Amino acid sequence: MRKKSPHGPRVVLGLVSAAVATVALTAGPASANAGGTNGSVWIGVAGNRDYVSEVDAAILNRGFDGHFHIYAGDYSFNTGDQHWNAGGFNAPDVVVHPNRNFFSGTLVCAEAWERTPGGYNLLGRPCETVEG
Repeated sequence: MRKKSPHGPRVVLGLVSAAVATVALTAGPASANAGGTNGSVWIGVAGNRDYVSEVDAAILNRGFDGHFHIYAGDYSFNTGDQHWNAGGFNAPDVVVHPNRNFFSGTLVCAEAWERTPGGYNLLGRPCETVEG
């Protein structure tokens, strides 16, 4: 059971689908129950084999103004831009519930994009691989 974050907003969202084509850095293989970091971003993936029930994401170390993007295969979700406080493994900033199967080998990724005067800066892109 996860504790609610005392550090800032927690977003719980349902399924939103859109086509996504991107190259991702991997944090490591997973069988739908794994977690990892890349840059200042942490991802946690929960499920059973190729079924993904929940994806958590958090910014580590410091807060930022911007948004999170979570995606896997044809599943994609972007939060709106806002201020995010540093969360962590026990206090994720974003929680989504795909509640669906993905093909074995599908990357599940979380990105944190910091808003800058010139656009956006990627703070990290951890990914886990679904292995069915």
